Amino acid sequence: MIVRRHLAKAFLSAPTLSNEGQDSFSLPPDHRCGKIEFPLLFYLSSGVSDMHKHDEWVVVSAEISGLTPPVYAIEIAAQRMQGWRAYGEPFHMLLNHRVDIDPAAKALHGYSRTYLNEHGLNPLYVHRQLRKYAGSRPVAVHNLGFFWKGVLQPERAKLRLSEWDTPGLCTMALARRLISEAKSHKLPALVKAFHSTEKEQKSRALEEMQALIKLMRHVFRERLNALGLIGFEEICAWSQRCPTASCREATAVAMKAPKEWYVLAEGKRRVGPYYLRYLAALAEEDNWLISRRGSKEWLPSQEVPEFQQALEENSRLFPKEDTKEATDTPKIFLGTDAALSSEPLFPKLKGGLEKEKEEESFKPKAMVYELIGLLKGLTADGDLNAQELRLLRNWIEQCPYPDNSPVAHLKNALNYISDEEEIDVEEKDELLTIIQDILAAFE
Repeated sequence: MIVRRHLAKAFLSAPTLSNEGQDSFSLPPDHRCGKIEFPLLFYLSSGVSDMHKHDEWVVVSAEISGLTPPVYAIEIAAQRMQGWRAYGEPFHMLLNHRVDIDPAAKALHGYSRTYLNEHGLNPLYVHRQLRKYAGSRPVAVHNLGFFWKGVLQPERAKLRLSEWDTPGLCTMALARRLISEAKSHKLPALVKAFHSTEKEQKSRALEEMQALIKLMRHVFRERLNALGLIGFEEICAWSQRCPTASCREATAVAMKAPKEWYVLAEGKRRVGPYYLRYLAALAEEDNWLISRRGSKEWLPSQEVPEFQQALEENSRLFPKEDTKEATDTPKIFLGTDAALSSEPLFPKLKGGLEKEKEEESFKPKAMVYELIGLLKGLTADGDLNAQELRLLRNWIEQCPYPDNSPVAHLKNALNYISDEEEIDVEEKDELLTIIQDILAAFE
């Protein structure tokens, strides 16, 4: 279970202060209440956040030179976030790699090699400034696997910069689990579906980043609240849940619940309305005074049956895992690295184990070549159906070396693909692109 923030001081989202019944509401007698927690409200310039108070993260967007390798980032934009609130000035820089720009890419973002030669900066400088701007904060990127792991991170490696190991949220993967009414979960399609009044413009990183923040604040946020999901860590975990169809169904069910619950804050201020699962996620074991729309009676949350039901529904999203007590002395199994390095071992036995370990090193390579052969066969017709996808999943599940590249990369990609009978066209195209990249690397 992901640990939530203690809520002696709750961080509530976009509160609406209502005077309805404020002078005539009835509080339960003290002997019934026990200790009542009054959540504090923190009013910020752009509304308060329903993420954890100290959740800071960075939205990153990039434009590239083309889709044919090698691919270079030619524009990077970023915005620091505190909860759902953008704070500080955005980061925005153009990069000049002194390379040609693919005509198809230029048609989208409008940047030419001539323009970048004049306005672009040294890529090494830009990447260093981006790292300085983001600090140790986790990142959120639409299509994290491609833009972050496939473009920006490899580019840092080529520039001989230190590895940037930070948690990441794929907002495209999150959209697939929250939004069922969109035909595509690519950013332009989502913007068109939910903000259709906005004028079409060139696809540029700064504008895309601002559009993504707007989508997250006004579309994603409401659905996450209905599910009772708060905090960057929980949202990341939800974005990786499979199958995606079940996540979309859970979201649709949660959104049907009425947004009709209020909480009594300090100063006897009535704040709301909220989804009950959202209040349950914030309060957890704290005992708040809550009231339903139309009622003037305030009840301790722990005594409201619907509140207890909301707590149970939230707990089912991330069931607690059974933890076993760790022993002080770890077990050492023969044939492992720990056994080879431990003493005492009979020299003859140790020599035999080392030889066996050397022979084992050839097995992962053989499995990789087996995978390459399988991928070539599955994609020979340039397509991938549900049966072929199941075959690929089964092979990876049975592979004894799941952490070896490219098995690990492909396994991670499959986590974002729904296991339904009908494959999503967008998901299939992305998977085919990843497979082609793997095959090209082993030619």
